[in-house]
Amino acid sequence: MWHTDYECTTDDGVSGGVQSTIACGKNSLADYIYVTVAKTSDNASGVLACLRKSDGSKAWEDSSSYAWSSPVCVYNKDGSGKVLYCNSTGDIRLLDGKTGKQEDVLSVSEGVIEASPAVYDNYAVVGTRDCKIWGIRLQ
Repeated sequence: MWHTDYECTTDDGVSGGVQSTIACGKNSLADYIYVTVAKTSDNASGVLACLRKSDGSKAWEDSSSYAWSSPVCVYNKDGSGKVLYCNSTGDIRLLDGKTGKQEDVLSVSEGVIEASPAVYDNYAVVGTRDCKIWGIRLQ
């Protein structure tokens, strides 16, 4: 058993912490889990944390605006993996699942994306607070 602590803030009924479902890696990402943690260093910030399944230690973090969206692991045909998640400034972020290196960012909304992306084959679909549904082809 293990646990990993984060210090988070809550402001005027808008809570920080983990609001998302954890993504469990497989294939090349089998040693990791991914979780968004909202309102970490301040009210507007958050991280996507990559934690080792074995002991909960941090492998890497991606700092951006906070996210309530659940991360999703996506894989190339060779099994290599990326992590996709959405944040509170309307960005969809794609990261290398092993290193955390940013692969791409697509800004689709002027507000919070609370929804989690659904992924099928090479498409991601996500709804936004500004009443739009986006379909994005992953390459």
